[in-house]
Amino acid sequence: MFGVGAEERVLDDRNWAFFLQLLTALREARHPYGARGSPLFRMHPERWLESLVRADVSVIDERLEAESVYSQVPAFSAADRAMIDVLTLTREGRLAVVELKADEDIHLPLQGLDYWARVQWHHGRGEFLRFGYFGGRELSAEAPLLFLVASALRVHPATDVILRYVSPEIEWAFVGIDQRWREGVRVVFRKRARQGEADARRRSA
Repeated sequence: MFGVGAEERVLDDRNWAFFLQLLTALREARHPYGARGSPLFRMHPERWLESLVRADVSVIDERLEAESVYSQVPAFSAADRAMIDVLTLTREGRLAVVELKADEDIHLPLQGLDYWARVQWHHGRGEFLRFGYFGGRELSAEAPLLFLVASALRVHPATDVILRYVSPEIEWAFVGIDQRWREGVRVVFRKRARQGEADARRRSA
């Protein structure tokens, strides 16, 4: 199969020339310095960002292990299925959920929390090891970490407000990255759960 978006088709002799044409167009457009006006450059930015994070997840946090990374992991809640952007481990074997947003999105913290809860549910039942994740490594019994990752200049203003109300039982970090992430993911700032609680106490004092 090949194609872009909904335009997928079976590769055969009749469309081989079109396949080569598409590969050439992708090679010219889908790189950090491609034409920003090109639809191929702009398409699926989160999947592009996901591929860069998956290549070296430790850029998000030095505790994360680059050798144990999965993307688009299915996680269930009742009959509903969601796809976790990135699921990985710390070097101590603690699960970590990484939720990515390439554009401003008010749903970032709530979506991350939803995915965190699903991962915690599966983890409590030992299902990741049972279904072949993490190569049979012993996983920490601790609750997963949650990393919310977005471009530092494209953060929805409601994000900080929502994070104030997250349960202290959830250890989260909000990671702002340089807007030129296509050239390489670089962290601009980090906010952590304890820092958020301290900020909230200062505001209420």
